[in-house]
Amino acid sequence: MDLDSAVGTAKARELFFTGDIIGAEEALRIGLVNRMVEDAEPADVTMAPARRIAAMPLVAPG
Repeated sequence: MDLDSAVGTAKARELFFTGDIIGAEEALRIGLVNRMVEDAEPADVTMAPARRIAAMPLVAPG
């Protein structure tokens, strides 16, 4: 999913052209991120799906 489809074209352009910094809550609200975690959690939260993806076959069965 690209930035335009995640947050909408108008908001994507606004963020791109202004360089505005937005907080985590706003990023979640507009769909720029799909979850928020506590400061101590990021490694565990990101590694679980990374391991799942890495364990998948390199080529789809055919």
